[in-house]
Amino acid sequence: MFLPIEFGIGSDIAIKWYNSWTTDLLDSMGKVDIADPLPEAVTLGKIPSLPTTVHVRDGGTLIPTAAEWTIDNRAMTVEDFAKPGPITLQVTTPEYRNKKQAVRVYVVPENALYFVNSGGYDTADYKLMGSYMKGTLANPGMADQMYTPAEGRDWGYVSADALPSGSNVGDIFSTVRYLNGGNASNSPKGTDLTYSFDVPNGTYDVYAGFNDPWTNTSRRANFLINGTNTGAVTFTPSSVRAHKGISVSGNKLELTVRNTASQDPMISWIMIVKPDSAPPVNDSAGLSADSLTATSAALQWDARQGAASYKLYRSDREQGEYSVMYSGSAREYTDSGLNPGKHYYYKVEALNATGESIHGLSSAYQVITAEQTAADVAARLTTLEQPSAGAKKLKLPVVPQGFTVAIVSSSAPSVIQTNGTITPPWSETTVTLELEVIRTSDDSKAMTMPLTVKVPAYTPSPGGGPGEGSGGNSGGNPGSGSGSNSNGGQSGGNPPVADHSSPQPIPEPQKDRSILELQAQLDQKGVAQSRVEDSVIDAAFKVAPSTADGHRLVELRLNPVSGATTYEVILPVSALMDQGESHVFNIVTELGTVELPATLLAKDIEGDGIVSVRLVRTELPQKVADQLGTEYGVKLELNLDGHAWPSGNELMLRLPYRSLQDTQQDSVIAFAIDANGVATPLPQSHYDSSSGQIVFAVTSRTGNYTVVSVDHTFADLAEVQWAKKAMEALAVRGVIDAQASGDSRQLHPKLEMTRGEYVQWLVTALGLNASLGKAFSDVNEKEPYYEAVAAARSLGITAGAGDGRFLPESTITRQEMMTLTVRALTAAGLVDSELTSADSLTRFRDASEIGSYARDSVALLVDLGIVAGYNGSVKPLAEANRAESAMLLYAMMSKLVWKN
Repeated sequence: MFLPIEFGIGSDIAIKWYNSWTTDLLDSMGKVDIADPLPEAVTLGKIPSLPTTVHVRDGGTLIPTAAEWTIDNRAMTVEDFAKPGPITLQVTTPEYRNKKQAVRVYVVPENALYFVNSGGYDTADYKLMGSYMKGTLANPGMADQMYTPAEGRDWGYVSADALPSGSNVGDIFSTVRYLNGGNASNSPKGTDLTYSFDVPNGTYDVYAGFNDPWTNTSRRANFLINGTNTGAVTFTPSSVRAHKGISVSGNKLELTVRNTASQDPMISWIMIVKPDSAPPVNDSAGLSADSLTATSAALQWDARQGAASYKLYRSDREQGEYSVMYSGSAREYTDSGLNPGKHYYYKVEALNATGESIHGLSSAYQVITAEQTAADVAARLTTLEQPSAGAKKLKLPVVPQGFTVAIVSSSAPSVIQTNGTITPPWSETTVTLELEVIRTSDDSKAMTMPLTVKVPAYTPSPGGGPGEGSGGNSGGNPGSGSGSNSNGGQSGGNPPVADHSSPQPIPEPQKDRSILELQAQLDQKGVAQSRVEDSVIDAAFKVAPSTADGHRLVELRLNPVSGATTYEVILPVSALMDQGESHVFNIVTELGTVELPATLLAKDIEGDGIVSVRLVRTELPQKVADQLGTEYGVKLELNLDGHAWPSGNELMLRLPYRSLQDTQQDSVIAFAIDANGVATPLPQSHYDSSSGQIVFAVTSRTGNYTVVSVDHTFADLAEVQWAKKAMEALAVRGVIDAQASGDSRQLHPKLEMTRGEYVQWLVTALGLNASLGKAFSDVNEKEPYYEAVAAARSLGITAGAGDGRFLPESTITRQEMMTLTVRALTAAGLVDSELTSADSLTRFRDASEIGSYARDSVALLVDLGIVAGYNGSVKPLAEANRAESAMLLYAMMSKLVWKN
């Protein structure tokens, strides 16, 4: 005896029990592959229009064949579609052995106001149904929340004892919210699980889904709407309650599940419909671009009821001819190969299962690709064409129209000058050059990474070198025409004699700094040391120009010394004492650059001592080397003669990193190595492509650091391409927690972001520290976000949700997230929250929904370009998921922290 396998649509298979079956039945179990896209959503209260002909894949051919549609093996009626939720139809193909296959669709209203998945789980069916109601929902993307009007949450469950059960991999019936402890008539927590909605007065239809995942037959409850008992609830099997024409006169709609037995009351989902409101006319079809680069646009659009597939069109003129760029059932597409700084126009069309247009083409949506920046061009210049023997001019790389490129520094100007002229050296010489790219439209500039070329050795030609005097002799002094030197003499074409610097460096003024070239002395321990006298420093600052921000910069350059493992600069203490001057030192070595403010030391420190600044090349502990894939690091040591070095001031450290052409800049980060050999990523570190250095701030006067490119692949970012870059950049910096799943790592981008977790990300990203004061009563010290939330409270970033609570597990709304972000930026000294105006919010059509406590914060982030809104909305009450939260943090870090 065996059970036959029955094949369905796509990859569906089933094994069913039959008491008896015939060969005809067995024939109908084979594969009949319907190739046409079929609808996934149908309209509430209407019999759907379904195709009477479908195409079946027969080998490599599509064969049209008749299709018959039924439900529960009978003809469909309006009553079958009278309640929202999932429903299974059957499609039969009579010409193919009467094959009957199941088609899962979802009944969706045209004018839903709220769709709540109780428990807050972002299940696949909840997301799918919500995508078809996006234009009408007041809670798009917010599965559930607690009702707290004081914080702008004007709908949700009422009791803090209402707990969730289920998971995101379930569905809208298997996930529930229940009143914990509401299982006895005398419970202090009561017997009511209540949801409250602040809504305008009017008439509403209420639908509610009930199910008991534990199939407890003793569970009993009534369902009340605004205090009126509508009757007992059926929990098993799962059921949908429909109550139409509910009149609201007090701007309040309350739904209560009241326990009538000995089990906790629970509910699976809620849908509130405004039947007398007209369905929205959305000519734009929700077309938007989540991510724009100079060459691509990641587009998405709203689901359309009755649609089985979509077409996306593009034109370079709004009224021009549009070409199909995409055709399929997905609702997102990344259009690549675009030109920088150009206008493009897109339209989308929804098609039903028969391939007919539902509402025609949408209105045009304009996209302007990002202008190619000087930094974009500079980042792509990673090599130079190597000069041939005898070449007189270096060939510079070709740059796009509207850009220029020039050499701004050369490690051997006697061999290659900044104008590109080559003077052949006596022996092959490697020259390091820095190139500057300028965009002519706005004079913006960016530096390339240091580029190297090998200049071949000079080879004299017969009869004398290039540029020598006339006379046909074998040598002679430049221009003399004589041949008195039998050894050939020095001709005009020979390389110049090396210029030996004076022991006392002379400052060279540049456009934004003055430079002191230091010649270091190498001792037997590999320490290259240079001492700079007070008078030399004074002279250097006098010729240094004042920059736009009022600083005078002196750069102390220690030229590379063969065999050196340590570079040390010794300065007089007086050079770093607080004199009220905005002076800055850059100490530049081949191991790295240290930026020292000249106000590093207090005035009361004796001024006759010396300060030692050392950069040491170190070998990393084997455990760290294996973990990071690099053997060496750089140790920073600052010593103050006769005094303990004071702490508290922030120093900038720059370490060189030679990136490969395909290296993602966001993946290059610095790690701090502590005394126990533990490597910790530094979230504030970022790669400066113009200098080829990783830049980060340090407060410790002694520390060991290294730079690596962290190459992690996360398996669950394919569906959020618009957030992929942000999530990866924050994950490799230790801001976002990644979870291992087999051989892969996952970031769970679609999971809701809780208040506790967001504060943890925020505090980690900005590196905020504070003494931990009194903790919130509902924040467990064993939770990973405990210290971050406590620090945020001490810093004034949050005062909690009232009653000494923080609600760390509640999903965070966008306006809460923006408010916390601005307060954290203020605590970090990166913004002044007082200097803002809410005028910039008038551009958003939902600005009136922003809570009064959040308006200034939202406005500030808009003014800074960190928040741009979505389709003319800022969505302050929408709950955020991990991907959206990462995008906000990434924009914040890019604008205010990772600045070159």
